[in-house]
Amino acid sequence: VVGGRETILCVEDDRDVRQYVTVQLESLGYKVIPAANATEALAIAAEGKAFDLLFTDIVLAGGINGRELAEQMVAARPSLRVLFTSGYAYDSPHAPGRATMGAPLLTKPYRKAELARMLRRSLDTAVDAAGDPIPTPYSVQAEVESFLRKNASDGDRR
Repeated sequence: VVGGRETILCVEDDRDVRQYVTVQLESLGYKVIPAANATEALAIAAEGKAFDLLFTDIVLAGGINGRELAEQMVAARPSLRVLFTSGYAYDSPHAPGRATMGAPLLTKPYRKAELARMLRRSLDTAVDAAGDPIPTPYSVQAEVESFLRKNASDGDRR
């Protein structure tokens, strides 16, 4: 199991899960900035706190989901690495590639070794949901525009 020294902004709305993940991340050597929701995470970023990776649940309480949070953060920091997690990974609105807009997804429940591997893959090289390298800096803008064009053309056919 390989850890690191980077700083991770960990966004998880379940207090017990957030505490557990924070302990796991710290045991791997990472510095952790925990946030209970997207609003708190955006406030942390607005304060100028430095972090190397956004690790966020896709489904968050509070009106802004993890995908929307990532879009806002990547718009402000185009080179920011993102790793999503979800316990609903196989439900259609949260399927890999849909909710994650191409960023990697770690499905819950996961083991510490899986967490460590996905973190290193995300930090060492930007990868898409299938694990293929993508050019950095990573931006979701191209994925968003492609998604919107596809949905618009699908709507025209109906």
